[in-house]
Amino acid sequence: MKKHAFIISYPGEKGADNYCAGVLVDSINIKNFLMSPIGGAWQENEISPIENTTSSWLKLTLSLYKSYDYIMVFFSGHGYHNGLETILELSKGNTISESDLIGYTMKQLIILDCCRKVYPEVLLDHKILQLSKTAGADSLNPADCRKYYEKTIMDCGNTLTQCYSCQINEVSRDSSSEGGYYLSSLLKSAQKKLDSIDLDLSKDYRKYSINAIHQEATQIVKLKTSGKQNPSIDREKLETDFPFAILA
Repeated sequence: MKKHAFIISYPGEKGADNYCAGVLVDSINIKNFLMSPIGGAWQENEISPIENTTSSWLKLTLSLYKSYDYIMVFFSGHGYHNGLETILELSKGNTISESDLIGYTMKQLIILDCCRKVYPEVLLDHKILQLSKTAGADSLNPADCRKYYEKTIMDCGNTLTQCYSCQINEVSRDSSSEGGYYLSSLLKSAQKKLDSIDLDLSKDYRKYSINAIHQEATQIVKLKTSGKQNPSIDREKLETDFPFAILA
């Protein structure tokens, strides 16, 4: 199948009060996860890290992938809600609305780790996870993980799933060492599944859907923030959700 992942990040300007070093950690962690067996064994040429860009360039780039079967879009950085939708800051003075990230393929998963405080007009101005090298990963077959990962995507209906790191009018928290609370919790939840697996992976495989992983990550984020940050997900009520982690 033809698939591509975009990892969009903008930590802000260095030296600014709102600079978030953890955004760059997110970008590295997500790429490492996707290329690991549990993340689907993506090839490096199927992943595009994008930092400090413009809306026109990003929309043009996304349009080049309209013939693809599946697109994932990750965003880590600053954002806000304009009363209608989430707005993302791509670089100094450049923003894009979440609706401009939608509609390029029939199957699409969008994961946004950013604040969603309501501002009607204006946006206010380590430790790297290496899942492919952690305990338990030796039992995974990258080729099989990739095969089953792609099979589960193709088995899904044509739909859009959108994940947010917080509710409207909330802010997202960030760690300079681990990255955004939400994105890092998604990755940790997937790793926890790998560590606890008791399936004979030589004979079978197991998929962990984005909805299941999101629910676990939500509880982690709520606990860490004493309920002040509450991730949310918008999805159709389908029998099959897009995979986030795969074990084979």
